[in-house]
Amino acid sequence: MAVNLSSIRNTAIKTSILSCIAVIGMLVINVSIGWLHLSQIWITFINPGTVLTGLFVLLSLGVIVKTRSTRHGMTVLFVHFLVSFVILTYFASVHRGPNWDFYWWPSLWPTH
Repeated sequence: MAVNLSSIRNTAIKTSILSCIAVIGMLVINVSIGWLHLSQIWITFINPGTVLTGLFVLLSLGVIVKTRSTRHGMTVLFVHFLVSFVILTYFASVHRGPNWDFYWWPSLWPTH
């Protein structure tokens, strides 16, 4: 079976844009208003990681059903993983300040 590389490329580009929006949106929500104000047991199961993973799996399954191609679905899943890995690693290493508090810019760190 021939592989249509242009359609896989289009799927990967659309997925990377959607993944950037989802991951950065989740970060903004977490930093701005915090996560859900629930008991710790619920936060263990319903946290940003599981929400993003569930979203990515559902989108991947939707692409598999729509295109009838597991290759497209796995491309979506891999691109989601790769983009979220890069964004989350960047934010965790650059935007964490003293006491692991989140700062949008290192210039906002408290001075001694």
